[in-house]
Amino acid sequence: MMSRFALALRQWRRFVFGAGVIAVYVGISMYSEYASYESSLYPLPIFAMTAILTGLIVASTVILVMSIFAPSLLLLIEIWGTGFLLWTALNPLWIAFQSAMSIPDWVELPVMVTVVWLVHHGFYGAWQDRYRRRPPYKVVRRVTLSADTTMVWKRLRPDPDRPNDYFWRGSEFMSVPEGKSGDFAMILPHRAGFQDKAVLITISDETPGICFTVKTEPILAMDTDSPMSTDEYYLEPGPMGASKLTVTQTISQYTFGQRLRWWLSDDLADYLASIKAIINEQSDGSIHGRQMIPRRQMTSMSPSTRAA
Repeated sequence: MMSRFALALRQWRRFVFGAGVIAVYVGISMYSEYASYESSLYPLPIFAMTAILTGLIVASTVILVMSIFAPSLLLLIEIWGTGFLLWTALNPLWIAFQSAMSIPDWVELPVMVTVVWLVHHGFYGAWQDRYRRRPPYKVVRRVTLSADTTMVWKRLRPDPDRPNDYFWRGSEFMSVPEGKSGDFAMILPHRAGFQDKAVLITISDETPGICFTVKTEPILAMDTDSPMSTDEYYLEPGPMGASKLTVTQTISQYTFGQRLRWWLSDDLADYLASIKAIINEQSDGSIHGRQMIPRRQMTSMSPSTRAA
């Protein structure tokens, strides 16, 4: 359960975004009510504080509940929040248009849903795949692991000669397909509801037990959800046999929606949280961890079943 709360804490950017949007939404909704009363009876600070508190309470509650029960739905916060905020801003125009055209009241709901859908399409629509040439996106995150550097190295450095050591459960190593370049290829299986990843791996700048760099790129051109990335891993000994891991991730060929999602979710920190849970043998409540095949399912599957 604590890993789920940790996931909620990593959503602090999404919390600030959601709380701000809700506060503005409530403030706009309450403004007409404020203007209809005497300011001495209903001072502006009270309305402003009400809007802010409402945003904080609603955003924190929704993010906590989603982090515990449905983390894959967290992106709905920015979609619904922005959609309803946009609808609130456009509502006066809609009321005037509705009155002039004698449009029934029931039409308002599908129009509002359409606005929210347009926001979703604008943030995460497939149209963005045509516009992937953007400057590299670089992130650095650090984590402390309970295992020593030798053990961490074995779990993080993908190696076809040690397929069972890699931390991503069920990973399969293959030769590089004809016409492609790389040291080897990998298939990262995902649980039901998520798409398996087939990627090319190139290892460079390697000092055993200390550092290595992994370049990852999708094998299939249609795999638009797997951008090209270069991850630099650096290990150093920590206190009492622990180790400190620093990962510098540089991503290219991404869309605006992908960067927005990664930024709001602090994606690299979530990835390291999953690594930490696996190496420390703790419960993994991260978004990445929830995409892996569960341990109990792996133990009940034969090698031939996993290959199929």
